[in-house]
Amino acid sequence: MKDKKPLISVIVPVFNGAEFILEAVGSILRQKYHPLELIIVDDGSTDDTEEKVKSIGKKVIYIKKNNGGPASARNRGLESAKGDYIAFLDADDLWTDDKIERQTKLFKSNSETEIVLGFTKRFLSPGVVPPAGFNPGRDGRPQLVLHVGAGLYKKSIFDSVGLFDEKMLFSEDIDWFLRVIEGKRRIKILKETVQLYRIHDTNITRDTVKNQHYLLRAFKASLDRRRKINPQKPLILPDILNPEKLMDYLNQKEEKQ
Repeated sequence: MKDKKPLISVIVPVFNGAEFILEAVGSILRQKYHPLELIIVDDGSTDDTEEKVKSIGKKVIYIKKNNGGPASARNRGLESAKGDYIAFLDADDLWTDDKIERQTKLFKSNSETEIVLGFTKRFLSPGVVPPAGFNPGRDGRPQLVLHVGAGLYKKSIFDSVGLFDEKMLFSEDIDWFLRVIEGKRRIKILKETVQLYRIHDTNITRDTVKNQHYLLRAFKASLDRRRKINPQKPLILPDILNPEKLMDYLNQKEEKQ
């Protein structure tokens, strides 16, 4: 008799994502791993997102709430999730077909692992003009970045690290990962592409002013927490926004553990 596989809850936050939501869900339903619990949290959409989601049928748990931002939607999904493991996918992004299967294998190889983080590859949505500074050769290659959609997580890590900060309307994933790093949680790196990050005309990250504002808030909050724990220790934040330096940093942490 084969061992029973643990349930994985997949949480998809969406706000006015009718254009892409069916593609995102399709990439989840193509996963070779089962069982999966698919939870879509509609963060107050005013387009026809609800109709698109309901056309999928009973494979989806659909939750609609008042608009509160991505952190709020992910937290609402976590409240409903029944799985021992959690995965996230934004409604405009895609997974590679065997993402979950490959990441679960790394969990099996080390029972103390709490997060398996894979690579993300950015791609231009058809017909979209590349944003300023976008270089397909550089930006279109697989990279290790701190994006929640590229990870698989033990649900228990949210009990120790906490939920997403709902005051962070941008960079809430960076803020959460900084808490993970501060807590010295056990992260394994899967050096393969697991997520396809779509670049389109309405990416929220195109609002560079707000994006930079909340990114600075995330770093300041991290520095404040570190100061509180050890006021005498020099405060140095790892360069987590540089994919190569992030890889080096996480590899060093893994070796020490």
